[in-house]
Parts: sequence; C-alpha cells; structure tokens
Amino acid sequence: STWGGVVKFNPDANGAYKSDATTYQPALAAGMANSDVDNTEALIDGRVGDFLGNREVLFTASARGDFMAYRTDETQDYRPMTPTKYEPLPPLLPNGWNYTLDTFYSNDVAFVDLQPTSAEGGKYILADLSRLAPVDGTRRITLLAYEWKPAQATWLHVATSAPPGPYDPPFDGVLSTNITVAPNKNWAIVSHNKGFFSVKLDLAAATPSMTIVTDVLPTLGGAAVDVQGLAASDSRVFAYLNPAGGVDSEIRVYAIDKTTGVITTTGFRTIANSSYQVVPGTPVLRAFHGRYDPIISPAPTESGNVYFACRKYVLRFAWTNGAGLPGTDVFDFSNWWASDYDHDQTDCTPFTRTNGERALLVIKGRETFALTSATNP
Repeated sequence: STWGGVVKFNPDANGAYKSDATTYQPALAAGMANSDVDNTEALIDGRVGDFLGNREVLFTASARGDFMAYRTDETQDYRPMTPTKYEPLPPLLPNGWNYTLDTFYSNDVAFVDLQPTSAEGGKYILADLSRLAPVDGTRRITLLAYEWKPAQATWLHVATSAPPGPYDPPFDGVLSTNITVAPNKNWAIVSHNKGFFSVKLDLAAATPSMTIVTDVLPTLGGAAVDVQGLAASDSRVFAYLNPAGGVDSEIRVYAIDKTTGVITTTGFRTIANSSYQVVPGTPVLRAFHGRYDPIISPAPTESGNVYFACRKYVLRFAWTNGAGLPGTDVFDFSNWWASDYDHDQTDCTPFTRTNGERALLVIKGRETFALTSATNP
C-alpha cells in the first residue's frame, strides 16, 4: 500500500462531491517502490504548457523532501495521471547538506506564475525543505525554487534560499511548515515550529535567486510558538501564534515592505484570543493554515478577508489597511463556522464557484466541504 496520492471527487445527483476510487493515483512515480512513498502533505494546481499542450497539473509535497507533479487527462474529465517525482539538485543545496545521508521533509508547495498570459514561460514551484536528522546535528529550513522548462517538459531546480540563521530551530515532533506567497509575487514567507521568515524572490533574473530577508521568532509567555497558520497581503503578515501550552493563542499583524519583503518586527498589532472566541470564555485552539482573500488591491488601499482554519472552527476577519503601522488597520472578527465534530480544519482556500459566488473550500480531518456566503457547507 502507499501513504499518499490524489483522488478526484465527482458530484452526485444531489450536488454532493464524493471521491471516485477509480481515479485514485498513488504517489508512486516510475521506478519507485511502495517503500519509497510517504505522506502527501499538500495539494495545489497550476497550468503549464509544452509540446503536448497546455494542461492542468496537480502538485503535492512529499515527506521525503521532494514533490510530485501529476498531469491531468482532460479527455478523461481531468483524471490524474501517473506522477513524476522531482528532487533538489545536491550542488544547489546549502553547504554541508547531504541529500543522501541526511533526513529531509517537505510540507508545502506553491505555484508561482510570473507570466499569466503565457502558457509556457515564467512558471515556478516553491517547495520547503527541512533538514530533520542531519549528520552534523544542525537542523535548518530552506526554500527551493523549480522552473518549468517547456522544451524538456520538466521542472528544474534553479535556486535555493540560504538557511535562516543564526538560530537553529529545534523541531519537536511533527514538523509544521507552510509557504505563503505575496499577491504581488515579490516575496514569500515560510512559517514553521518556531516562527517564520521572509524570502525575496528574484526568480525571473538571469540567475534566479532567493534571499532570506527577515527572521521572526515570536514568543508567548516567554516560550517559542508554532506559527503554522499564516496569511499575507502585499503589505501585511497575519500570523496566528500557537503556544506550546498553558497560554492562549493570539494573532499578530506585522507590516511588510511590498517590494523587498522586509518585515517590521516592532509596532505589530496584537489580537487577543478573547476577541475571537466563538464561545465566550473558551479559547480557540491552534490554527493550521491561514488565507488572505483580497477585495481591494494593491497597497496601500488594500482590504479583504483573512481566514484561519483552526481546530473545530474556521474564523474570518475583515481587514482594511490603515496606510500606516498595523495599529491603524481595521481587523474585525466578522464570522465563524463550527464543525459538527471536534477535529482539525487543516486548510481553507477561497475560490469562485461556476455561478460567480465566492466560497471557501475547507479541508477537515475526515471530509472536505465548501462554505458559501450563506455559511452552508
């Protein structure tokens, strides 16, 4: 058996989407054995073109430090096809990293399209790479960039960020790493067990590069926090701080330079847990993902909704940029949805339905569902 893969969901006569087992495609690329397959940690899509045409492709992160690309067959109602596995190039890894001897983990992937009007050019995949059990004892996180090469119909590892430092995040238990790309695509943020860092993206340069800009290591009650839930506009970072225990979570809003990705680590705004408790007196537990859905763009006249997928709840905040430090912003707890059973909501993604209505796709421990403007799944 395999640990991961993708499956297509089809609507039934009542409009409810159900998985079609005949479409299941395991994360098993050519030449791989079942023992080589591990968890599928993230799923995104993007369109890329080559000599075979312009196709929708599904991308997944793997627990082995690679990512999978699944072409879809449009003649078979977008059924996923056998994936191709992509690994980093050892010469492009940080000094001292050994892809063969070290233990690596990837938790997220992001699709960056710098040329939306082109079917082939300007397409990139960002993937995190965490060094879990290194031979030299130093655990770090880096960000990898792969560029689509249409002539060869392949993704090529072209850039690696320098590992953030000088800190050495001591990962405890399950690694939590998410990638958030700015709407203007100038920078990205990688969040992890001990905080987050911003990365300037210069992917279209003659020599593509990514540069670590700002490390942020917040604390609550004097202890480090997990920042798995994170969203960003072009000028703000919305970080949901998950403490280790004994302290309620909180949200912090940081200013970030829309061009350089420099995060201002002072003057951030704090939103106390008590201000977004669905049941007064009952703290909302950890967030697993954050998403920003813009209404007005670009900065400084931005506004939009910020969503956090939390344990048992999905939270929504209405945000408007105050054109100053975050303390001048409007950031109001505006809506929530409670699960009918206590389980993790691990992700939430805004999308537009075929009827033009804006909705929210929520990934939950045992199911997937969509919330419409009427908050009905």
